Amino acid sequence: MSEELNCILVGILAEPEDLMLERDFVVFVNSINELQFALKIISDGPDFLPLDKPITCYANKFTDYDFIDNYYDELPMRAKSFEDFIKDKVVLFRPVQQYKKGEILYSAEPVMVLPKPPSINRNSRLIPMLYLNERDYEDCDKLIVNRQPVGPFRYFPGQMPIADPIYIHINGYLYGDFAFRVERHNKWLFNYKNNLKRVQCDFFEYENVITYKDVAFVESYLYLQDFAKLLEADGEKVEILDAPLPKDVQFDPGTKKEIEHSADVHAKSPKTAAVKVIDALEPGLQGVINDATGNQEEPVMGVGLEEVEFINRLIKHCRLSGLLYDEDDLYNFHIDLKINNFVIIAGMSGTGKSRLVDLYAEALGLTRDDSQGRFSFIPVRPTWTDETDLIGFLDTSNNIYRPADTGLLNLLLEAEKNWDKLYLVCFDEMNLARIEHYFAQFLSVLELPAEKRVLQLYNPEMAERVYNSHQYPPQVKLGRNVLMVGTVNIDESTYAFSDKVLDRASILRLKVLPFVRLAELIEGLKTNTPNINPEILATQYLNWVNQSGFSLNASENEFLYKLHEIINKVDARKGIGYRSLRHIDDYLRNIPRHEQGPILNRAKAFDYQLVQKVLPMLRGSQEQLLKLIGIYNETTDEVEDSEILKLMDEYNNISDYSYSRAEIKQKAKELRWFGYAS
Repeated sequence: MSEELNCILVGILAEPEDLMLERDFVVFVNSINELQFALKIISDGPDFLPLDKPITCYANKFTDYDFIDNYYDELPMRAKSFEDFIKDKVVLFRPVQQYKKGEILYSAEPVMVLPKPPSINRNSRLIPMLYLNERDYEDCDKLIVNRQPVGPFRYFPGQMPIADPIYIHINGYLYGDFAFRVERHNKWLFNYKNNLKRVQCDFFEYENVITYKDVAFVESYLYLQDFAKLLEADGEKVEILDAPLPKDVQFDPGTKKEIEHSADVHAKSPKTAAVKVIDALEPGLQGVINDATGNQEEPVMGVGLEEVEFINRLIKHCRLSGLLYDEDDLYNFHIDLKINNFVIIAGMSGTGKSRLVDLYAEALGLTRDDSQGRFSFIPVRPTWTDETDLIGFLDTSNNIYRPADTGLLNLLLEAEKNWDKLYLVCFDEMNLARIEHYFAQFLSVLELPAEKRVLQLYNPEMAERVYNSHQYPPQVKLGRNVLMVGTVNIDESTYAFSDKVLDRASILRLKVLPFVRLAELIEGLKTNTPNINPEILATQYLNWVNQSGFSLNASENEFLYKLHEIINKVDARKGIGYRSLRHIDDYLRNIPRHEQGPILNRAKAFDYQLVQKVLPMLRGSQEQLLKLIGIYNETTDEVEDSEILKLMDEYNNISDYSYSRAEIKQKAKELRWFGYAS
């Protein structure tokens, strides 16, 4: 299994004296007829990496940089050709960690190839720093100076080393020095003493600086000596708008470790420990340090309000597009999607299932015709039988990976690179084919914690033999920045869901509202048009997820366990598993709040979860389910002798269960009319 590490390093072509004893050549053709070579790492990186050892790289990853390996040439000529190509260049790369036969191996995945500055050589030591000089970063200086979080930065990710001192280059100015930096929710927060300075500094005038996107790699003597002298001689003091730091915060070499250790303790300790950390920091930091597991329990610094504003945007966008949805359905859909990343919308045809996904994407700032392809609408075909129809397959005859024409794999690969951006996939008419077959690997991966969700395209041991492995690696991560929605019709042309699907997805049904409201809505459209919405970043979206604690109270827990017991008595293979219980808890804990309180009543939310996570599993014959569901009396239009309804009556302090009762009635009708409930 391989894992791409979250940092960027700089390397140059190694020399023979840099190599391990068992190897004679820097560039050579390996056993599978591919050019392989060694890079010498010349930049600082994470402490756990063996930076003093050369790292392996492959020439077939440089086709995008105008190198073509002629496989018909003699082997020495091929090696010489690549050596001539790479010797005057620097390679910016992400290290890839692989476990092979109990040993940890590293290889380089190129990010960019640049001309090598004349002063850079194998004895150089480059220190990475933030380099924010693009249009997107025009306001970063204000945020940093006011101790506000900035980022995320694709090319300055979380495992980049922390230099001492810390400098940042922003819009033509060098700022420094900063006392420490803290990462929170994929963003950086910088703190400093009250003598922060800046000086105009053009990195293009230096031959010992390499710049690319968000990062600059600076020769160590320039970074550690010349920057301090430059700021001291010509720097202007930066006006600080925030309150000064408390007196108990110190800035010596030990403080940085102490602050970071405190943040780690805060992430694992009781909430009282977290409060002490917050109290020790100035107001600019308090909104970034969260509760005991690193997430916000209540809206802080406007996070909750931002989510409510997004939901209001969604509601308004639906109305202006002429679509009539119950607002509770929109709340329900949003909450379930943000906590689970996989939601299925079911219901009769023509209720706006597919259109809701479109509108949600547009509210996020994504559209189907997005040039970056971050919203994909995939019509499912009834002929699909396995994942090769959805993702693709390895052509072993030609040693090439062939992606499916759905475009899903390319989207997932882009999402893996751009973890700060949201991606949305809609599988339309998802149950036209058997979900358990073509979606099997996704269902398995969705069982895992978010950080371990990896799709395997082919055996990693074959990667060196696959000609386009640089484009389609053997594995791709299914990140939390990928949202998946399926739409389904329940009719004779479709397949029913298995318990495996029901366990991993929430099944939502949209309400059909009175038609008179649609007429009123259309009348109001004459003077309004939909807005173009600004994009919601993945970091902002995931910030809305509260992962801390356990919110189910004793009464709710007791009810759910008793419900599990009576279902399990009827069928020992069914019941409320821990995953479903955790989902219900996550849902209740993640109801957005506005100034008046939660936007969705907890009793109604609990009722929704029973309908979406528990009752769909009640399928079977009259002999199986009659005692559990009850007998439908056509005269009174009521359900009688239902164990589930009796349990709901016993725990009526939790909810009135109006939606669950309606669902039970529908199943009782099916048992009476057809002898089977679906």
